[in-house]
Amino acid sequence: MNRFWLGIASLLFINTLDIVLLEIYMKDQWQYETFPPLAYSIQHFGLKSAVWLIRILFYGLLFGLMCMPRTKYLNYFVLTLNLIYWIPMLDWLFVLHEMGKF
Repeated sequence: MNRFWLGIASLLFINTLDIVLLEIYMKDQWQYETFPPLAYSIQHFGLKSAVWLIRILFYGLLFGLMCMPRTKYLNYFVLTLNLIYWIPMLDWLFVLHEMGKF
């Protein structure tokens, strides 16, 4: 499998996991969200609307990435996106595990 498609699949998996855990554990507690745009959208639009907004933006980003010509720089960009998303998410998963919620 190409590294680009592996990176896209990894981004899709972590985003789906993030959204599901957000709906289960965070609810409308926007003050505990560490990503400022998501906290703002939860505060002003509610959780359901914020989740759909994030999905639309994220899937638009994935579609844009898939339409771009494949270069090594695009692979590096997808890798960087994965690292930026996975590192805080793993920390949050360990916190949920320590709290006995996951």
